[in-house]
Amino acid sequence: MGKKSKHGKSRKDKFYFLAKETGFRARSAFKLIQLNRRFNFLGSSKVLIDLCAAPGGWMQVAAKEMPVGSLIVGVDLVPIMPIPNCKSIVADITTEKCRQLLRAAILNNKADVILHDGAPNVGTAWTIDEYSQAVLCLKAFSLATELLRKGGWFITKVFRSRDYEPLKWVVSQFFRKVKVLKPEASRQESAEIFLVGQGYLDPTSIDPKFLDPKHVFGEIEVVKSRETVVASLLKQTTKRKKAEGYDDDKLYKETSLSEFMNADDPLQCLAKANKIVIDREDLLKHPLTPSFIRESLSDIKVLGKSEIRAILAWRRKLLAALDAGKRTTEPQDEKKEETANRSADEEEEVQREVERLLKDEQKATKKRLKTIRKARRKIAERIVLKMEHPGDVIEENSAGELFSLASIGGRDLKRLEREEARLIAETGHSASDLLVLNEEKALKRRLLRKRADDFRRAVEGGEYLHFDRNAEHEIDLGALESTRREQLILNSISLNNLIFSQYLIYSETALYSGKPNLHSF
Repeated sequence: MGKKSKHGKSRKDKFYFLAKETGFRARSAFKLIQLNRRFNFLGSSKVLIDLCAAPGGWMQVAAKEMPVGSLIVGVDLVPIMPIPNCKSIVADITTEKCRQLLRAAILNNKADVILHDGAPNVGTAWTIDEYSQAVLCLKAFSLATELLRKGGWFITKVFRSRDYEPLKWVVSQFFRKVKVLKPEASRQESAEIFLVGQGYLDPTSIDPKFLDPKHVFGEIEVVKSRETVVASLLKQTTKRKKAEGYDDDKLYKETSLSEFMNADDPLQCLAKANKIVIDREDLLKHPLTPSFIRESLSDIKVLGKSEIRAILAWRRKLLAALDAGKRTTEPQDEKKEETANRSADEEEEVQREVERLLKDEQKATKKRLKTIRKARRKIAERIVLKMEHPGDVIEENSAGELFSLASIGGRDLKRLEREEARLIAETGHSASDLLVLNEEKALKRRLLRKRADDFRRAVEGGEYLHFDRNAEHEIDLGALESTRREQLILNSISLNNLIFSQYLIYSETALYSGKPNLHSF
């Protein structure tokens, strides 16, 4: 445990007095009690290692909460007063000697829980203190990777700082879950929080960079994008820029004129360079080269947007002129060779297209065969399940073949038109009207037959028959015309009255004779 530079009444809170009353050696014991209430990791543990354990408050809590006969080992730089059923070791957790002593203390077994509540001696330099704490936590985690069993628990105290996130990321790579919390017993003004790693994965091999503070807490070099570099070159400010010098990693950079002319991104090349070195005088002596180009290329950082645009325009015009000159001076043999290469490329492209079409055809064939095999497999499964029989044949009549307008010629159409005209002249109705009338007559016959059947069942079964004109036969009346619907309703009313009167006569006859005669009805 680290030494505290702050003493006095301000540190004596309720947990301080509560620790004195309950017999704990330090108020930090209540931090472990609250962590155990949250995760309950001490009740099922048999072996525990407490790193930086002095004065021994966490060891007291572990001896009280763990099962009887558990092995508890504490390590610190200063001696720890004896605690019942606990072992203490005086060693530095960053040394190899401490590792050997811990292996011997736990009898070459694996620990179920490893605790770490250590901290360096806090001073006035916060950046140094938080880095020392992060390095100490990483050393404790290094011990845990060797001494912790698979599925074990690792709990450590860390300071909230810039090194906290890298440390948390490293721990999360080795545990199934990593929780972060601040117990109530921890002072609010303190920057400490606790990392709780659940379910150690116990990898077979570990990259040494995970346990090296230089790699874990080292600063990452940020690679600037093209947009950032170009924006820094073209940025305009209203105030005069303060002379701050060049970057530390690149104090001064020069680029040759040939590299600038051949660059794929000339703007980015200008943004990264401080000076363009003239290595080709012929380009500056070209008629398209203005007089200010040499002076502008001597210091890129002082140029404005207009000068940069002028340099880029000069480069573009000069390259176009040089390309035109090359095309006029090319020999005829090179042109022939170019034509031959182009024809060879065209042949290769045609060959690739043919190969692509063949592959597409093969894919289509495979897909079609796959569909056929799938259909055959389904038929075989249905035959096995007795859903179909090999000799079953389903005969289907195509309506298109029986009634097809395509099979009717011009004479047949004229004959049908004459028959239609004759039918209208004789009956006053067209063929479609006659179809509607026939459907209405068929509906009436069905209703009469259904009503008679209902009446017969009621008489034979001794049931009471209801004569309601809004019966089921009115369901299909919505498809008829309004006049036809009214006529059908009137017919149904008269039919109901007739059947009811016959029913009364039949009832009286059956009453006097004593035996109903259904056939006479």
